[in-house]
Amino acid sequence: MVFAVFSNVLEVDEQGRAVNDGDAQFRVAQWIRARQDPSYVVDLPFEPWETELHRADGRTTCGRAATKIRRGPPARSGFCCVNRLPGSL
Repeated sequence: MVFAVFSNVLEVDEQGRAVNDGDAQFRVAQWIRARQDPSYVVDLPFEPWETELHRADGRTTCGRAATKIRRGPPARSGFCCVNRLPGSL
């Protein structure tokens, strides 16, 4: 799940450079701490897109096809989901 959170939050520019690596690391740290410390409350609860797993066949764990680049909700939370490189899903 750590990899799913990191890769879904990470945003990549057209040259393949990470533009919000710190945000992705922070969300992973929150996920880990929430699993280890029952008293810890994540400040902005995880949205479904942040924890969604993607399979090698291009489908999500819920079975639907990932046919286009998916973007997260507006940046009201301060985090964006992955902006995949051209040609990859």
